Amino acid sequence: VDLHGSGSNPITMNILSPWYDYIKERIFTIVEENGIEYLKIDFAMVKSAYVMDVEHSGSHDSTAQYKGREEFLYLSYMKLMCFFDELGEAFPELIIDCTFELWGDWHIIDYALIKHADVDWISNFGAAPPQGSRDVRRLSWHHGLVVPSSCMMIGNQQMDAENHEFSFISNLGHTPIMLGDPRNLSVEEKAWYLKYYNWYRKMDEKFEVSKYYQTSDVFPEPKASNWDGFARFNGEKQGGMLCFFRNGSSEETRKFLIPWLISDREYVVKNVDGELVGEFSGAELLQDGFQVSIDSRHKAEVFSIASTIVINKP
Repeated sequence: VDLHGSGSNPITMNILSPWYDYIKERIFTIVEENGIEYLKIDFAMVKSAYVMDVEHSGSHDSTAQYKGREEFLYLSYMKLMCFFDELGEAFPELIIDCTFELWGDWHIIDYALIKHADVDWISNFGAAPPQGSRDVRRLSWHHGLVVPSSCMMIGNQQMDAENHEFSFISNLGHTPIMLGDPRNLSVEEKAWYLKYYNWYRKMDEKFEVSKYYQTSDVFPEPKASNWDGFARFNGEKQGGMLCFFRNGSSEETRKFLIPWLISDREYVVKNVDGELVGEFSGAELLQDGFQVSIDSRHKAEVFSIASTIVINKP
């Protein structure tokens, strides 16, 4: 059944029916026979994410298993979580992606999902940059305050779109993913992706940045005419990454406080090429902030920041 179609009454399968035994066997077999390492389950087992009317969402039947919609939903989600547990036990190295379509609602992610699955392809934004890039950051900005951002994947920004750099850096706020045909990329564009992705991996290896996501009261919600940003900063290791975005703002330069630092430490800020941007005391960045210049609208800058020494006090 095409859940992306324009039909007014898309049909979904019932996880409490004998169909479950069939689809479970097929998924386990496909993973085992093909050595699958990442499994994205992108169809409905409980209710359709595209049916907003609760009167037509899920099962309202009364059967020997359940009486009405509420019991159906409770038992269905319990069974779905057990399915994830069994899949993870059988294939411990498998990354299980419970998409919003499988969980049954737009933009949905919660602690029950990430307790039993690994990641959630939480939504799709198909608009070209800069709007699509901004949409991605806005969703991450709202959800990342509560849910670990590394558990979120957000589509569908295209790697070969104009100003794709804006989208890729936006995706560094969660588990980064881009769609598109890499054959359409120029040699220079492929080199750009390789450089930035390798830089992100090094940041994660050194500071475990994928475990962190901060905006505090420093970075506002992304909007069409402002600046925004985020940090992925390890407070224990006192290092990580800072991302800044100039949207449609007329200002070419902004200052941002960096509130996750220690005042008596010294910090080194570098760009993606490893070139020194500046050396600052923690107190300076806490009180006066870090100045960023971006000379064009709808562009981004990303930096590494790391503590080097403890400043000697008199």
